[in-house]
Amino acid sequence: MRSRSPLSTRLALAAATCAALASPAAPCCEVAAGAIEAARARGDWYAALADIERGLACRPGDRDLLRLRVRTLGDIGSNAVAWRMARATPGLLDAQALDQLASKRLARLIGWSEVGRDEAQRRAAARQALQASDAYLRQVAGKDRAAVVRTRLDRLLPLNRLGRHQAVVDEQALLAREGVALPAYLVGAVSDSLMALRRPAEAAALLAPRLDRTAGNATLQVRHAFAALEQEHSEAAIAGLDAYAATQPAWRWDGLHRSRRPNWARYDADLARIQITAYAGDAAAAQAELEALLRHAPANGTLHGALGQAYLMRGWPRRALQRFGVAAMYAPQDLEVAVGRAEALMALRRDREAAATLSRLRETHPGAAPVTRLDRAWMRHLGWQGEAEAAGGASRGAAAERDPLGSRDARYGFALRSPLLADAWRIRAGYAQRRADPHAEPIERRDTHLGLQYAQGAFDASLDRRLARGAVPRAAGLDLEAGWQLDDHWSLAAGYHRNAADASLQALQAGITADRYALALRYQRDALHGLRVGLDRSVYTDGNRRDSLLARYEQPLAHADRWSLAGEAGAYASRASLPDAAYFNPARDGALDIGLRLFQRPWRRYERHFAHRLALSASRYWQDGYGAAWIPAARYEHEWRLAPGRTLRSGMSWARPVYDGARERRLGLDAGFYWEE
Repeated sequence: MRSRSPLSTRLALAAATCAALASPAAPCCEVAAGAIEAARARGDWYAALADIERGLACRPGDRDLLRLRVRTLGDIGSNAVAWRMARATPGLLDAQALDQLASKRLARLIGWSEVGRDEAQRRAAARQALQASDAYLRQVAGKDRAAVVRTRLDRLLPLNRLGRHQAVVDEQALLAREGVALPAYLVGAVSDSLMALRRPAEAAALLAPRLDRTAGNATLQVRHAFAALEQEHSEAAIAGLDAYAATQPAWRWDGLHRSRRPNWARYDADLARIQITAYAGDAAAAQAELEALLRHAPANGTLHGALGQAYLMRGWPRRALQRFGVAAMYAPQDLEVAVGRAEALMALRRDREAAATLSRLRETHPGAAPVTRLDRAWMRHLGWQGEAEAAGGASRGAAAERDPLGSRDARYGFALRSPLLADAWRIRAGYAQRRADPHAEPIERRDTHLGLQYAQGAFDASLDRRLARGAVPRAAGLDLEAGWQLDDHWSLAAGYHRNAADASLQALQAGITADRYALALRYQRDALHGLRVGLDRSVYTDGNRRDSLLARYEQPLAHADRWSLAGEAGAYASRASLPDAAYFNPARDGALDIGLRLFQRPWRRYERHFAHRLALSASRYWQDGYGAAWIPAARYEHEWRLAPGRTLRSGMSWARPVYDGARERRLGLDAGFYWEE
């Protein structure tokens, strides 16, 4: 605001009063209304106030001087002080003038609710303004329709500030039905409430008629772009911002100071375009642009916060947390920075710090959409987790008898994890059942497990005790796994599985079980590029030791608004110490494969979506003694995210594998459900 603050006005009034009382320059009888009006006409408000106070020192009850003081205080914007003084002297102003002064006071209170040093001050001012507006509406009800309408419109601002978004939208709709047009200064608040209520199409419709290419319209342009993004129209949002930015030079000439000044309209449009680019799936491009901007504006906290979000989207929570820390130094009140920091702490499994950050946000920004979204994610993170799956397959061809699973196979299972205990622990339990008919003889294995899981910071581990049933020589089993995240890119994992639940059913049919040891190294360049190398050793009870090495690399190839194409390549090799076994056990074999994965999301509504994937691959498989053959494979999958923390998927697969030189055709079906509570 450009006008003097109420505190400054009161200080000026006090100074003028003190000067008037202390100065012996003129007797009070010489202070005339004409001199005061002349000072007012010149705009010399404080000289007028000084004369008024000098006169009131001699004639304390002079109603003309009291009336002039109220008018002058109103002229300099101190409507609240003027209103209180007018009410302190009944009859000083007529009812219409007092109502007008009350209306101006209310407008000023509402205006001050939009500024302040921090969110707590702004919310306190909004509550005060809302209480004052309610009292004023009761006072003028049935008397002055114009004042009632103006106040009902103005109160939309504090309602929006306090997060009462449904009240904002309901009141605006009621006013519209009464034929009241929405003023331009309220479009931003109403569209913000519509967005908070997840009604982006209505927000876009409200904003669209008011868009123009002027510098002062940047805020509405940005709001309209984000409304388009939330309707899954990211390309249209970016195109609109580009068109607006093209009309805005990066710098403007300031004739008053005879210098170039940044054009903040252009900055707002460019920053919004970069953020939408990241949300649309190209966080790498957004990162590059933000880092370039920060080289020119290293003290801009908003840019640091946006870069932290880009790092988080790329799967770099440690780097993101550092960037949010820098952003908080320059923009300590920025809500998005605080929310991003909490998200990074959650990703790093630093739950105590995340909980403390979220607690502060609940106090300072109750009802804010980003805080509500974060709070829901946090509650899902703390609560119950579970998953269930079912799958089956059928094989036909010359290799069906050699297939480790036979001509038919199936598996079922579920796992349940308790709410988070002591910020790091979960109790977990589960059940798995596998069936197959190797050598045309059915066999079944059932495993029940109960264990404990720990995850905090860079380290995680789990220990499960298993009990096997069915045709299993050994009933007892144990699973021990541990992982270590070295940084944002590298991680290690190791595991030991005694009486492994996923050992060959063909071997189990012969009364043979296995213990398995696993070691994996993963390099994750970002969320889209990854390399994994794994080494496994299975030790069978018949004395056989089988070692295998697996490597796989994934990389995105292309993407657009609702689809993406990725490539993957892999290599595999294994060998056995005992070539002749009662189960499929090549002395040596290996494979090289390459594939494509096409992903499309035809529909999304915030956390809910429907997506499907098609994966095609070709593998060159070699087996010692049988030569090499090409193995084609395909998989199609649906994914329904029914609600936050509720995901249902189903898929089918086809392949032409080769065992001991004989080829077969395999068809598979599977389904799974994952939930968080």
